[in-house]
Amino acid sequence: MIADLPPGPFAGARGRSIADIARELGTDPADAALRVLADHRGAVSIVNHAMAAADVRAVLRHAAASVASDGWVLRPDGPGRPHPRSFGTFTKVVGPHVRDGDLPLAAAVHKMTGLPAARLGMTDRGVLRPGAVADIAVLDPATVTDHSTYDDPWQLSTGVRHVLVAGEPVLADGTLTDARPGKVLRRSAPPP
Repeated sequence: MIADLPPGPFAGARGRSIADIARELGTDPADAALRVLADHRGAVSIVNHAMAAADVRAVLRHAAASVASDGWVLRPDGPGRPHPRSFGTFTKVVGPHVRDGDLPLAAAVHKMTGLPAARLGMTDRGVLRPGAVADIAVLDPATVTDHSTYDDPWQLSTGVRHVLVAGEPVLADGTLTDARPGKVLRRSAPPP
């Protein structure tokens, strides 16, 4: 499915599948994909439906699995049909995956915080202890919900009440603040 692309002949194809475009062009999907790519200088983002829910649950349960997102959207609205992971990766794990029994809440939180931080050698991130950077999310695991879908991705999650980044509130009582304390983090030691 076409998620986003720059101006050009297929700019109206956001949210449409390559198969649909191929039918419209009277060609096969491979040729349609190559044509869309060529007409937009290769700058085409897609959503690929290739994972089975059972496989996701199995990987999520594995002790070595961390939770991360390669979602590219950093704003609450805009053009295109980005992958829902841009809006709900983490709330989907601490919400439905925890509530459905795929893993305990503490394990889910560790897979999103302490485990990836440790892999990057960041001993002062992803943990709650004196001297650590206070990156904290306060949420209700019984109600936290990811609302983003493939058909309507521009939906923010609910159930998160407060978020602190480096000790500064960026979300207070469910409302964004003007604080922007985030910064690019670099690996502080070789991974174990």
